[in-house]
Amino acid sequence: MSQLKKLTLPFLVMLLLFGVSSACGGSESVTPTSLPTASEQVSEQPTDSQPTNTSEPTSPPEPTDTPEPTSTPEPTNTSVPTVTPTPETPDSPKGDGFYTVDEEIAPGKWHSTGTGTNCYWERLDANQDTLGNHFGMAGGTITILETDYEVQLKGCGTWEYVEDTEQVLQPDATESKSDGLYTVGVEIASGKWESTGSGPDCYWARLDDHQETLGNHFGIAGGTVTVLDTDYEVHFKGCGTWEYVEGVERELQPDATESKSDGFYTVGVEIAPGKWKSTGSGTLDD
Repeated sequence: MSQLKKLTLPFLVMLLLFGVSSACGGSESVTPTSLPTASEQVSEQPTDSQPTNTSEPTSPPEPTDTPEPTSTPEPTNTSVPTVTPTPETPDSPKGDGFYTVDEEIAPGKWHSTGTGTNCYWERLDANQDTLGNHFGMAGGTITILETDYEVQLKGCGTWEYVEDTEQVLQPDATESKSDGLYTVGVEIASGKWESTGSGPDCYWARLDDHQETLGNHFGIAGGTVTVLDTDYEVHFKGCGTWEYVEGVERELQPDATESKSDGFYTVGVEIAPGKWKSTGSGTLDD
């Protein structure tokens, strides 16, 4: 009976409230609030979640020692660049002096334009030892090699660079020549040349383009020299004048069979071919 009372009382209250609402003319109905279900009540209970184990904190690395700063070296003084000497152009004339090869003078052929008998030139190595030299007539040629270190020029007038210069035979190349040095194919024609001088001090020499002697003579004047096309230069001294006799018709002179003394004689011109007998006596030392 008591349980019925418990259920009836709330029901009556709800009817009463509904009747009051209808009597007042309310249009809106009151919807009773639904009570939470047992499952909803359970979900609202906090869950007993176990906390996760936090990892142990790692020890920070030991700090490394910072190296001591090194001292910056003092800047060195930059040396002032030396001025490289500018070599003179190969074709510029050279006078007396010493010249360093490949700096102050170019290797190759240089021709003296001077005159006189006191011309001296010398080619030297790095130890100042003589590689080649000349003392005597001016007007000759010197060939400076790339391996030479230095040259000395003195008393030869000016020197002109003639390496690779085109050789052109000059108009007077076959005219009479006196003492001097002559470039073959330019200042003197190749062929036979005869000395018209006299005396015992005649000297001639045929030279190549490095001033090496190809043939020479020292003694009595009046002889002949045959200048070859392959010769570079000839040197005449103390032989009187030289006449070009290449291609000249040879005629036997009237005295060609007369007695002959010391001297040079052209066969078929100044002396007849045949047997000749000496009438003298003594030795070469007399």
